[in-house]
Amino acid sequence: MATKRRFIGILAALVIIAAAAAVFLAAGRGDIKTVSMDLYFLNENATSIQAERMEIKYDYEEELPDKVIEALSHGVADGKNVRVMDKSVTWRISADGDRLLVDFSQGFLTKDSTRNLLATYAVVKSLCQIDGITAVKVTVEGGEIIAPDNSRIDYLTDKDINLESDSHTSENRAIKLYFADKNSGRLTVEYRTIKVTDTMPIEQYIVSELIKGPSDTSLEAVLSPDTLILSAESSDGTAYINMSQNFIDKNGGSTEKEKRAVYAIVNSVCSMPGINNVQFLIEGKKTTGFQHVDLSGILYSGDI
Repeated sequence: MATKRRFIGILAALVIIAAAAAVFLAAGRGDIKTVSMDLYFLNENATSIQAERMEIKYDYEEELPDKVIEALSHGVADGKNVRVMDKSVTWRISADGDRLLVDFSQGFLTKDSTRNLLATYAVVKSLCQIDGITAVKVTVEGGEIIAPDNSRIDYLTDKDINLESDSHTSENRAIKLYFADKNSGRLTVEYRTIKVTDTMPIEQYIVSELIKGPSDTSLEAVLSPDTLILSAESSDGTAYINMSQNFIDKNGGSTEKEKRAVYAIVNSVCSMPGINNVQFLIEGKKTTGFQHVDLSGILYSGDI
């Protein structure tokens, strides 16, 4: 009988210890929370991204971004949309106030730059659904992602990314682009009609088209095809064209070559109504830039 009482006492003690341990672990882990939110995945043809309403379970507010990306890597159960990245991809998230920087492993990128852009958009729009997150930047192994138009993808907000289902305006615009005549070397106009939306300034569209090169076989490009434009904006008649350092590195050399590169941009941008001159920035800063052409001041269109 004494042995039986001792056994019952030991069993009761074990039950109490187990219950206490469960309470301790629950307190350490925190109450599991569930939030319903829109996550964005690639459509079946990988031509756009679409929202899927999903429930995300998490313990702490700080781990919610990781849970969102984990869901993006697993995809949607019905298989109608494509997961944003392979499950083998890893990531690291760092926060700066209301902005997140998400750095993925190399497997995030594919050989298709358009798909890479859509995957980036999906990550940004998904994470921006979290309360308190206003902007997200995606990098790969610490390097910035390059869009199909050769621009770098910086911090983006949810409103920066317009989808077909979003309300945005688009139109066809006729633009003037300056390329070099193969015979004379002089800058010559090529007219082009492009589709633009309110997601990017017209000045950035113009420089991106210059980077693509001419359609007319009698003309030749004045910018290296891997030239990068970072951003563009205009104010009080001045267009501020922010280029990567490789604009200098890839298009420098002779006086003639540098003038063509610079004034092809200036003349093309200044052909737009309301734009009178151009201020170049390199990596966001004023600089003398080329060896033979000073970019530090305001430049006006001219015939070279």
